[in-house]
Amino acid sequence: EDGKISLENSLAEVVPDLEFKLDENWNDQIKLHHLISHQGAFYDYTPWDEMPSDDMLEAVTYGTFAKSYFLMAPPGSFYNYANPNFSMTGFVTEKLDTRFWPDIMVEDVYRPLGMERTYLRKKEVIKDGDYSDSYGYDFNDVESGQFKALTIDMVADSAFTRPAGLAWTTPAQMMKWADFIMNGNEDVLGDKYRKMITTPHVDTLYADGTMHYGYGMFVETGYMAKDGKWYEIPVWEHGGNTISFSNILYILPEQDFAIAICSSGYGTDFTKSLDVAITTMAELPEPSDDAPAYEIDPEKFDDHVGTYNDQYNVGIMEFTRDGDKLMVSAPTIEQYGYTVTPELTAVSSDIFILYLNGEPLDITFVKKDGKSTFMRNRAFVATRTEEEETLKVPTKEQVTNFIKRSKLTPDNYLNKLINHSKEEN
Repeated sequence: EDGKISLENSLAEVVPDLEFKLDENWNDQIKLHHLISHQGAFYDYTPWDEMPSDDMLEAVTYGTFAKSYFLMAPPGSFYNYANPNFSMTGFVTEKLDTRFWPDIMVEDVYRPLGMERTYLRKKEVIKDGDYSDSYGYDFNDVESGQFKALTIDMVADSAFTRPAGLAWTTPAQMMKWADFIMNGNEDVLGDKYRKMITTPHVDTLYADGTMHYGYGMFVETGYMAKDGKWYEIPVWEHGGNTISFSNILYILPEQDFAIAICSSGYGTDFTKSLDVAITTMAELPEPSDDAPAYEIDPEKFDDHVGTYNDQYNVGIMEFTRDGDKLMVSAPTIEQYGYTVTPELTAVSSDIFILYLNGEPLDITFVKKDGKSTFMRNRAFVATRTEEEETLKVPTKEQVTNFIKRSKLTPDNYLNKLINHSKEEN
């Protein structure tokens, strides 16, 4: 809005000294539009380590991130949620200002909106004094996989991860944010750019065209109640987890309705509470008989058959069709002692549940010119390979690290897809 940059600017144009060691061309391909619509194609690197010093956002960006991490597909190819998209956005924001990112947000956004008790540094929460302990992962011991009661000193406060969602707030404060999203505040952002937040920019590939992503918000064409009723109304929402807290925000703009729920625990499922609130408190229209439905057509499984490779995370994955089933083998993973269940569970003709070491992962085949080109998950992307060649595959250490990290990047829609596939099958 100030004219300092355009959403079509690349990272190379805005921060010319930021180069990715693994490919010097990536910086030229990533636009700011890609970052804030989750099309940057970054691997979902989300450090929880206690690195709270403000200068660590820049230090980690130029250091560990630029030197070691990677893109999983060409930027702009498809939506794939990854926290580094917003870490990079926060970093760019700092480079265009003289202040650190938390101060920019607090001074320019939160306080003008009346969000007096929304913070971005743990030390400010401690100073406030009125906060909740929690239950989840101790950032000092994440890899143990053990849930435990957490005191404030065990809660993550990573400067690099902050822009991706390490804000401390309350449901009442979130209502002030919801009011801004719905009704605006010219002192914070003009309507032209505010409305871009809830403009559909990219299909999320989850919900057969009914769910898109704006700039930091999911933008949906309706609400599906737990009783199966479909209400054709605009829905703007976003939820998320840190490793110690959970949050959900739903906005029904036509109903002037918003709800936020914050939980002092990791991975809380708000589905039932959310549904009760929306169906009993919001003035909903009559439900529609034209509810969206996933289609499962085994004939279309042929579009996915072939060999795919991910050189950083899972290696080679081979898909074959066996009658009404889509089958998978993963020789790279299996040679390192991990197991992949051969039969995929179909959610639709393009969306499936894959079980890695017994744990479910949603995968979506992304087509180009009618044939699947990518097989995506939030934590990994494999690209179809047509040529007979020696494929570069990950090491055992890379596969092991991927499996550990994939458990810490839960997708809010995975449970919905699993529940749907159980109902259909």
